[in-house]
Amino acid sequence: MKMVAVIGGGWYGCHTALLLQAAGYIVTLYESHDQIFKGISGNFGIRLHTGPHYPRSEKTRKSCQEGFAEFIKRYPDLI
Repeated sequence: MKMVAVIGGGWYGCHTALLLQAAGYIVTLYESHDQIFKGISGNFGIRLHTGPHYPRSEKTRKSCQEGFAEFIKRYPDLI
């Protein structure tokens, strides 16, 4: 079994770690803070939503809606 290290416990690092683990890798996640989502991912104010903040951009609204649906599908335990 292959081992892999993921550096950074924000959204991308955690998502990558979960995908690799699901693919059969032994994953070690390294984060410089004492908790995950403690840096930019936890403090920047990024929100998961379905696009109502972009009334003039149908493309952006559609992207938000697709991303929201994918998040629900991929992380049902967080809903």
